[in-house]
Amino acid sequence: MKVLIADDEIKVCRLIQHLVDWDALEMDIVGFANDGKTAYESICEKKPDIVITDIRMPVYDGLELIRRAKEVNPEINFIVISGYSQFEYAQQAIKYGVKDYLLKPLKKRELENSLTEIKESHESLIKSTRIRNEMESIIEASREHIRENFLMKTLQNSATNPLKADMSLEQLNEQYGCKFHKGFFTAVRVRPFFSKNSDKSAGDSEEFVMNKIHQMVKEKLEIYCETYMSTVYQDEIVCILNTVDKEIEPVRKKLKHLIVNVSNLKTVFPDIRIRIGQGNTHSSYMGITDSFREAELAIMNRMGENEDTYICYSEDSKSGKTKEEIFDSGLRNEILTYQERMDIEGTLRLVDKVGEKLKPFKYDGKLVYEVFGELVETLRFGMKYSREGRNLFLIEDYKKQYRRIWDYDELFQWIKSDLSRVHQVYMKNIQDEESKPIRDAKKYIHDNFNKHISLENVSEYIGFNAAYFSTLFKKETGKNFLEYVTELRIQNAKNYLIQTNYDIAEVASAVGYNDLKYFSKLFKKTTGLNPSEFRKLYS
Repeated sequence: MKVLIADDEIKVCRLIQHLVDWDALEMDIVGFANDGKTAYESICEKKPDIVITDIRMPVYDGLELIRRAKEVNPEINFIVISGYSQFEYAQQAIKYGVKDYLLKPLKKRELENSLTEIKESHESLIKSTRIRNEMESIIEASREHIRENFLMKTLQNSATNPLKADMSLEQLNEQYGCKFHKGFFTAVRVRPFFSKNSDKSAGDSEEFVMNKIHQMVKEKLEIYCETYMSTVYQDEIVCILNTVDKEIEPVRKKLKHLIVNVSNLKTVFPDIRIRIGQGNTHSSYMGITDSFREAELAIMNRMGENEDTYICYSEDSKSGKTKEEIFDSGLRNEILTYQERMDIEGTLRLVDKVGEKLKPFKYDGKLVYEVFGELVETLRFGMKYSREGRNLFLIEDYKKQYRRIWDYDELFQWIKSDLSRVHQVYMKNIQDEESKPIRDAKKYIHDNFNKHISLENVSEYIGFNAAYFSTLFKKETGKNFLEYVTELRIQNAKNYLIQTNYDIAEVASAVGYNDLKYFSKLFKKTTGLNPSEFRKLYS
């Protein structure tokens, strides 16, 4: 392959000339250029396969050179080098299809890796045009697909998981085209995080950055493994490390150093951050699924960290708390009550309350995730009277977004921000579902259910006659007035029975019933249990 080197500093051109063993790469340097115009003329004349160019040069800068050269030969490969952290230039170069973007001072291995990747791509393209290699390419592609399928099924931990107890390692290798050896197996997940506030052009680079990090991970880990397997899966890089020794300290050191390497990428891509999760090392290939699960739990424990972090799975990260201890039925019912009243400020205060209760245990990623799930389910349930509201609060969308959240504080800021956004749309939609007088009536009922309350005094409060109000209330809520009040009182009675030591008469009085016998009869009719039985069962 023919190579042209373009840089306005002659010494840099010479450095590149002597930095790489061009003969070993089967490449020839066909010329040098110290400005963009001369480089463009050389491209037109000598038709190089690869151009290594600086981003800043006289006459035509690197970007102008790339644009003009691509018009002449769209297949030409560019490697851009720069001594500056020029984010906008990097973005533009990526859009033009450059193969790599390297910062000065150049490192021999980085340049060799980029050249090797271009060479392999070039040779693969040539091979694909040769009929005699067509079958080989098809077979290899099929094997790669099988290995990819193996990884996907292992990650999904589905009923079709390929790791079966009755399958030998040799059978596994033969069936899925793997090259595993007897030894130890460790799963690693590398998840980049991109700022939600980065501009649209930065979003265009996420795939580029992901592939760059994938390459870095492979370079660092492959040499320490008997067999190394990795792929980009969803929003992260997943790896299986098959080693002879159980102790993988060199791997840990390289993963910690990877964080430093990614930090260097921030000079060009300032909005990128990274978490690395490692599962336990298992003595059998049957432990691969468990190790992937442990690596995921390790990354879930990121909520207690603020910096780029490498986290090994540990049982010590468990707090011993349950989601019910943090997010109890009382909190849940309070949130639902505020939502029914459409009191967003009250709802947000309670979300803050959940966040404060959970915060001391934020290092327990599994607990944080479970409480998050319960909170989102509750908020969505609170919109049960609005189909549009439920559609704005899709659980799967929230679970996907959770994976992109960096730390604990960002998590609850995002929940409250999105809840406010949904509420604004929800309020607009709810105007078409429920009239203001009925909302006023419901608020009055919620504020006074523990007092003597009747259809007549509520209708008088909102300025309607009783008959019209009764008809409108049933139409808007689906319940008649008495059913609505009874349901509200019984729900609050349940809360008192579970959360207080009030005796049954005190509970009855607290929810608006002075006749204990009538209250007990009504409670059993509604719940199927008398108050004492209910308390005994649920308290």
